Amino acid sequence: YASQLVDQAASLRDASHAHFATTNMVVTLFGRRGRGKQESRSSNSSVKPAVAPDREVKNEETTSTLGVILSSFGLSTLTGVTEEIVFRGYIQAFLLAITHSPGMAWLGQAILFGAGHIHPSAQEGENRVVAATQTFNALFGYGLVYALTGGDLWPCIVAHVLYDMHVLVSSWHNVNCQMDWTEDAIQEKVSEDDVTSLRKLKELVGPSLTSDTLNMCRRFFYAFDEDHKHALSLPNVQRAMSYAFLTDNKKPSTTQVEHLFAKVLEERQCDDVKPNDGRISLSEFLQMLFSLRAQTLKIATSA
Repeated sequence: YASQLVDQAASLRDASHAHFATTNMVVTLFGRRGRGKQESRSSNSSVKPAVAPDREVKNEETTSTLGVILSSFGLSTLTGVTEEIVFRGYIQAFLLAITHSPGMAWLGQAILFGAGHIHPSAQEGENRVVAATQTFNALFGYGLVYALTGGDLWPCIVAHVLYDMHVLVSSWHNVNCQMDWTEDAIQEKVSEDDVTSLRKLKELVGPSLTSDTLNMCRRFFYAFDEDHKHALSLPNVQRAMSYAFLTDNKKPSTTQVEHLFAKVLEERQCDDVKPNDGRISLSEFLQMLFSLRAQTLKIATSA
């Protein structure tokens, strides 16, 4: 709940950076979830195989949900016990002793707790969101529990462990569900409308839009199709563009993305095509992506 409040208050770009960092962390820690034996969707006549028939598919190592829960419990217990002893057991008690003000001690430990979660190599926006989230947690979570229980660390430790476990397990579950959806979606046959639109886009972009590039773009597109609609909403597109330009010095603003998204929908309505409930298709998304890339390159070269 605290994370949701902070995300709503933060800019979409900053919240996206924090989301990417959490996603990368849980996948690095726990890996992919095993999907079990299930009928391949490529057996359907309307589905293209994901790989060439003569190419061997290697079985990647996977992790069970139980394994992730147990690992999360171990990690959460280690960090929960350590951080509560340091920030509530020592820092909050020390601040109370020197200020003689429970309010100042409560506020001070929260600020230090948030600052302690800033990473020097992280994105600036990511640090803002993470620091704000952890400050909120320390104010109205662990610090408040510590004050209300008269300085008892055990309730704080339990709350901290449960929170960290929830973040780790739910993030790992959600990202694996999205990865499973992506793998299934890219095996589906591209619609005739998209084939036509992509052919026109290739003529516009040139030889750089190869089959391999297009397959990579399709995977990228479905990775952000969080509603599984085969089309992206504006929030989906904003998050995708944040990731696409994550390491660029010149990034399109959220306002630029929003205006271009509206322009795509407006042009589609002029062509008397169904608006698709305010979502854009694969070809429209790629058109936006290449257009924004060209704009940022133009700005970078003219600077």
